[in-house]
Amino acid sequence: MCYNYDMKPFWKFLKKHLMIIALWTGIVFMILSGLALRSNHVKMTQLKEAVIESDNNEDLEALEASLLKLRKFVDNHAVPNFREDPQSGRLLINWGTGVFYLERSFEVASEKALVEATNNFDHQINQNIHAMARDICDRQFATFSQAYVNCFIAELDKYLPADSTVPEIAMPDPSLFHLSYASPILALDLATLFMTITIVAYVVFLATLCASVISKIIRKKRKKT
Repeated sequence: MCYNYDMKPFWKFLKKHLMIIALWTGIVFMILSGLALRSNHVKMTQLKEAVIESDNNEDLEALEASLLKLRKFVDNHAVPNFREDPQSGRLLINWGTGVFYLERSFEVASEKALVEATNNFDHQINQNIHAMARDICDRQFATFSQAYVNCFIAELDKYLPADSTVPEIAMPDPSLFHLSYASPILALDLATLFMTITIVAYVVFLATLCASVISKIIRKKRKKT
């Protein structure tokens, strides 16, 4: 048995109520877009916290794996991130992780550079001075930094014999331990799909609204004539 459906009532209904349908579609999918973007942000934050935890535990393999997971997620999702502008105090949005710092990795690399630079201390007196300088600077600074190195060199210079030379200490570049992964605004994920539907719905709504207004103006002019 073959059924013939008359689509005219459907198209008539759609034409009559298209503006309302587009408006509510835009509202619904705008809410869904916000929820999807928030979900992406929460997942990114969790992955970034896993990176920081691996860094604090000095687990190099886990750190590399967690960085790779974070990078892959950010590369394939639209991830909003909010930060406050220090000058204006306004809330700014950028897409990606924002800057995060591998503090423990920097401390380990700095300590390694310090140890390598002072391994040439052959005499016991130099070793004692080295230990004393470390103790003084450890009390002044919580972490390794250029200020720590300057303190260490200054303390060595005070107590080393005249014929001894202060070792040159090449600290690692801190900028190498500040990471930031950018995400695309439009990605192949649900958030982007919902945002696209929202934009299309509001374009249809505005188009039908303009068409309705123009149609009313034309009808009024025809009535007057």
